[in-house]
Amino acid sequence: MTAFGAIYYIVPRATRMAWPSDKLVRTHYTCSAAGIGTLFLALLLGGLIQGYRLNETTADVVRITRGTIPFIGLGTLGLLLLLVGQAAFLKNLFTLLHRQARPVRAAALGLFVREEARAGGRP
Repeated sequence: MTAFGAIYYIVPRATRMAWPSDKLVRTHYTCSAAGIGTLFLALLLGGLIQGYRLNETTADVVRITRGTIPFIGLGTLGLLLLLVGQAAFLKNLFTLLHRQARPVRAAALGLFVREEARAGGRP
């Protein structure tokens, strides 16, 4: 989260452009925080319950392992939330970089394409 905070601070100052979508910034933060929290709780609770059950002397390992499946599913939900958050971040970042590179693309077009072709005429 600290690294993303630094990226959210540095990139707009380096490109001299604001983030294209504040909604995507909030989506990234919300999904990342919810995903990390969900993943942490799922793996913590699943591990504690599994460890407690394995400490019993008459532990059936297959039954105990099957008992962790709901926690693994909850952990997968946390990972999907993280994925949605990262996708929102990447869309916002690529949109910003695409907009920032627009003058460079226009200048490159002027170097490699004749004036008549850009105006719509025949070369």
